[in-house]
Amino acid sequence: MIKTIKNEEEMLAFGQEFASQLKKGETVFLYGELGSGKTTFTKGLAKGLGITTRIVSPTFVLKRSYTGTGLSLEHLDLYRLENEEQLREIGIREILNDKSTVKVVEWPEKIEPFVENLVWKLTFSYDNVQRSVILSSPTEQAVTLLKEGKIGVFPTDTAYGIGCRMDSKSAVKKVFEIRNRPEEKAMIVLVGSIKMAEEYAEFSPEVKEKIIDNYWPGPLTIVLTCKKKKVPSIVRADGDTLALRFPDNTELLEIINQVGVPLIAPSANFSGEDTPFSSQEVDRELLKLVDFAIAGECTMKKVSTIIDCSSSKWSIIREGASAVKF
Repeated sequence: MIKTIKNEEEMLAFGQEFASQLKKGETVFLYGELGSGKTTFTKGLAKGLGITTRIVSPTFVLKRSYTGTGLSLEHLDLYRLENEEQLREIGIREILNDKSTVKVVEWPEKIEPFVENLVWKLTFSYDNVQRSVILSSPTEQAVTLLKEGKIGVFPTDTAYGIGCRMDSKSAVKKVFEIRNRPEEKAMIVLVGSIKMAEEYAEFSPEVKEKIIDNYWPGPLTIVLTCKKKKVPSIVRADGDTLALRFPDNTELLEIINQVGVPLIAPSANFSGEDTPFSSQEVDRELLKLVDFAIAGECTMKKVSTIIDCSSSKWSIIREGASAVKF
């Protein structure tokens, strides 16, 4: 998205409007040269967050904190930052991981090595006539990276997942390696719609009527006979079936549908370790091995139920969040 802004009043209004999109705990990176409108945008953002205190650029102190009737705001201006020690002194990791505030960072180029999650990115530019802002949301960034075959960590409705696009054999193999997961164990695949599931698996009218129509989207994984030519053998462990789930998570579904293919998504932990249900529970060592991570928290905080419907005799092979009956 590119936003054209003609004057300071429009920049203030844009910041105020943008505030309505932010959630508690999110971070906004502001790129651009001096005079491109970053601080003016922040003033509008603060107003939109319900902060009435005058916003002052923290250029000489690196950080200023503001509270108001809405969300709290941490404003960092790193223009005069000299070294990483100064970042540690202000507690940069604690600030970025704080789930109770919104963070705005000017000159984020100096802080990116400390960032483990996707953030809002706004790039400001200007000429003698007008300013423009290129805006990239965490969802847009995740879609771009997944389309490129990158690996990410993200929340689902059940547990935190680690995954990539299903049709990238090299990325799928890397996920196995990162998790120390044996390749003879098939992967659970997340779809963005029932129509997408039908492209990769076969299910009878009875399965659709009794199971899919009643439990999707939601915390139920269904094992079905797959269309083998469309599913890489490494995903199905060279078998004839595929474990699919249609998650009940709006942001994740948007990502899957924009990528255009299912995502593999085992839980975001090393094999044998505890399943994480929030970004804070994901092992920091695992985060170092992926290309991106989306901050958040799972709503159900329980693994999905798995039911095998690949034969005429259905069976539950893992009890979980869905109390399926058939």
